[in-house]
Order: sequence, then structure tokens, then C-alpha cells
Amino acid sequence: MPIGLKSFIQSLGFTNVLDHSWFDKTVSEKGEKKVIFTSAPAYHWSQSISKGMRRVLKGNESLWCGWVIKANGKTLDHSGDTAFSKKVFDSINQRFKSLDYALLPIAPEDDEEMHMGIDSFFEATKTLKAREIIPMHYLTFRMGPERVEDPYFAMVERLKKEKQSNITILKIGEIFEERRRALSIAC
Repeated sequence: MPIGLKSFIQSLGFTNVLDHSWFDKTVSEKGEKKVIFTSAPAYHWSQSISKGMRRVLKGNESLWCGWVIKANGKTLDHSGDTAFSKKVFDSINQRFKSLDYALLPIAPEDDEEMHMGIDSFFEATKTLKAREIIPMHYLTFRMGPERVEDPYFAMVERLKKEKQSNITILKIGEIFEERRRALSIAC
């Protein structure tokens, strides 16, 4: 859990909650299996949280983060909900020099303060340098003046021009398999 949210999460009934600052690690082991979770910086603001009539957190009192997960010889970056920041993505790239996968958000075009639009997304893919990039958050909810499908279609059009072969667009509910896929435009 990012620093600043532990007591709130515990108030919801969760008991095994760990605070993480950026790049803190937690190791989970069962037998010979081992998974390493590392919190990674994200560029976003934190909103205030209320429980009933009581404000639990004021805005920007907690850290915002994504997670880098290492397991089975592979490393995945789940960037979470973030805007693009060269400094943030450079710091992740420097710590984890060989990311196998990166889940990067694509969201409202007019909200670059908290989310990545199309240009930011493609800048992030070049900065992070993961072997495989999987876009996420598209076609999920409307946050800006555009239609919910606009960021998705903009991404597909940009991919036709960029021809960046390490980006795999998954249909909602599709399972990622480690193999090259042709670009699919179906919703």
C-alpha cells in the first residue's frame, strides 16, 4: 500500500497491510515460488477520502504508485494510474534495466496532469523500454469531454503510423499470451 493509506485500508477491515514508499520491496514466498513486489513512482494527485461524514485523508496526503512485479524469471511494470513524467519513467527504467512487460494506461486526452493521453503514452513506451507494452484503461470509463472509445481509436490510428511492434492491444477480457499478434481493430 502506498504510504498514507494504511490506516484507511485497515479501517475497512484489512489486517495485513504494509506501507510502501517508492522502490520499497515486499517478497512473497511459498515453497520454492517467489514473487517480489516493488512499489514504483507514479505521477498523479491523491484525492481526499471520507468514511461516512468523517474525512479520513485530505487531498495529496498519500503517495501514488505503480508496481513492478518479478516472478518466474519475468519482470512486469504495472504503472497504475499515472500521467507521463520523464523523470518518473527514467527512474523506473534505471532501477529495472530489463522489463519484460509494461502495462501502461491510456486515458482522457485532455487530462495530462493525471493521466496519459496518446502522445504521453508513446513517449512513455520509448522511455520505459519494456520488451512488450500492453495498453490498459482504454474503453473503461469516460473522464473527459471525449467519448469513452476516442482514446482507443486514437491509439489504434497512431499505431498504424508508428508501427511500434512491441505494443499488444488486448480486447477487453482477452488473456495475453507471449507471442506476436497482428494489430486488431475490433472492439
